Amino acid sequence: MLFTALRLHFLTNYNLTQRDTESFYKHFHDDYEIYVFLKGEAEYIVEDRVYSLRPYNLLILKPRRYHFAVIKSKDVYSRLIMNFGIEEDERTKRLLEPDFIDLNSYPESLALLKEVLHNHGKFPKEDFNEIIANTIKSVLILHNNLHSDLHPQYMTLNPYVRRALLYIDENIHSRITLKNIAEAQNINPQYFARIFKQALGESPISYVRKKQLLLARDMIEAGEYPTQVYYKCGFSDYSSFYRAYKGFFKNSPGNNKGKRVL
Repeated sequence: MLFTALRLHFLTNYNLTQRDTESFYKHFHDDYEIYVFLKGEAEYIVEDRVYSLRPYNLLILKPRRYHFAVIKSKDVYSRLIMNFGIEEDERTKRLLEPDFIDLNSYPESLALLKEVLHNHGKFPKEDFNEIIANTIKSVLILHNNLHSDLHPQYMTLNPYVRRALLYIDENIHSRITLKNIAEAQNINPQYFARIFKQALGESPISYVRKKQLLLARDMIEAGEYPTQVYYKCGFSDYSSFYRAYKGFFKNSPGNNKGKRVL
């Protein structure tokens, strides 16, 4: 089975307002996500990449990658999202390796997808989810065997932001401050904080903390003790780690020990 613990969300949103667009929040999570853009005018930010979307573009969002949609107009916006875990085998990882697939390259699969989405109200939820998942799976297999050499077109963010994201990933186990990130790039901290938030909609330290908390939860679910994990994830003391963890996950660290779920 390719997808485990599958959650599928099909949304068509009419008459978007500014408040609506703010609901497409900027976030991380520790499962996989497949995002299919169906209708509207939008860009999608994935870490330091910016994708200008066309209908039936598909993005594969890896765990713990920061991402969000930027809605560019008040036209009807429609998208399909699948969140899921995976079985840890090489074939599955290979199928989910690409970041971008254009479903227009697979007209037969796309025709089926369109038919099911157009008639989604006629399907029981379980049948709808199964046929969507199987159609997407067939596209992943076709792409992996026929077009894996195709590369998507995307823009990149401000080079300071891009280098900062790399710095954060490389130092994720350490205590990271705004001053650390700015000094690594020889840039004024206040100026850097401003351009980072303009690009990603979140402060550098908020971004760092969320990434470190997701890493901590992974380590705890793998069996490590919270009291041993906090300093490996950039926190200077357990009490501040505990408060941040509970505030972010609405759960205490000890409740996740040894509970990894695919």
